[in-house]
Amino acid sequence: MTYDQVLEEIKKAFIEKLAQIVPEAAYSANPNLSKYTYLDAIYTDIMALGYNFGDIKKATDDIYEMQSPLFGEGDEMYRTIQSRIVETASLYSFFVLIFSHFHKETQAGKDYEDVIAYIKLALEKF
Repeated sequence: MTYDQVLEEIKKAFIEKLAQIVPEAAYSANPNLSKYTYLDAIYTDIMALGYNFGDIKKATDDIYEMQSPLFGEGDEMYRTIQSRIVETASLYSFFVLIFSHFHKETQAGKDYEDVIAYIKLALEKF
């Protein structure tokens, strides 16, 4: 199994769990986005926070670097991303910890299947 395949498997598990817990009201606040797109945005924030072990500034910088070529640069864009990151860190801190664990374990060379199993179990217990 490649790292990209692992990422797809992990993303699927996170999105499935998020779909179970994100309240319907959250979707209505963003009516132009499909549910999957909304959940994917949350997952992107969780990933950025997880890779950066909860560091809001680094996570914001990472997403800004990714999205600014698409949406333009500027302070307003940065603040919007930062606000979203802070909200995600607040609402989904457990998910961030799980993703950080995933990152740490894969970087340490742990068996991908074992890491996936651990992540799925942790998400099931939430």
